[in-house]
Amino acid sequence: MYLIGGGDWNSYPEPGLDHVQLPDWNEIDDEQHIAHRSVLDAHGRRIADSYPDQILRTAGLEDIARHAVHTNGAARHQALAPTCGVDWQGGRQRVDRIYASKPLLPAITDVKVIDVDWSDHDVLVATVNTQEFIQILNRTWQLALAA
Repeated sequence: MYLIGGGDWNSYPEPGLDHVQLPDWNEIDDEQHIAHRSVLDAHGRRIADSYPDQILRTAGLEDIARHAVHTNGAARHQALAPTCGVDWQGGRQRVDRIYASKPLLPAITDVKVIDVDWSDHDVLVATVNTQEFIQILNRTWQLALAA
């Protein structure tokens, strides 16, 4: 079974994978924001919550913006743009993400962040090559029937 799904994860991509500047929790006074976006590590230190990203990637899904940048080069760095946040919450961050099953990744042709004024989150848009998507699904279906 394949999946493409996304949303506001209230968490961050795993550190080191996107060159993301994570907030300094000692400089943030918004306790509700801290509760939504951080966890305590094994030593009791407050760290950015990246568990959803780690769990989904362990389950065989990939962050499609990260995939677009790694497969399509520097021209796609806009895909990794921050999607929300304000200075008093540690700055803008990329907490909105779309994940897809690895076999579907070749059908993803573009990912971009669109700035909007009607929400505190920007809109994340993925473009899919429908012909490639259909071919991937057809190949999968044919393999399933042959088994």
